[in-house]
Amino acid sequence: MIKDLLALTAGLFYITESEHPFEVLDWSDIHNNNQLEQKIAAHSSSQLPVSPMDTGNFFARIIRNAQLSGDEAMVFADGFRALYAYLQGNFSDIKMYWTGKITVHIYVACSTGDGYLVLHTIGIET
Repeated sequence: MIKDLLALTAGLFYITESEHPFEVLDWSDIHNNNQLEQKIAAHSSSQLPVSPMDTGNFFARIIRNAQLSGDEAMVFADGFRALYAYLQGNFSDIKMYWTGKITVHIYVACSTGDGYLVLHTIGIET
């Protein structure tokens, strides 16, 4: 699954006021929501609360924004569609979280049954 996620996220960028790639994190040592939120807080080094976000809305917004950006961005829309379909088809428990104020860390946490595989990216929101 890690290789699949690496392949699906290769060349994908979360575009806000900057462009950030996705990284795949193997958090197989995490087994519950409390541990997951603590790990996110430590990984992001944010002093702000870790907040949940809706996975479907996140991907729908990314895909819609890419479609509105023109022909070159359609590659991103197709890539995000494929990534989201893969996540939905291979993980029964997908959680999303964000933390930060201007530098916003975004996490897509997919339960493997033995821990989590996590996609992480950064957005700049001013």
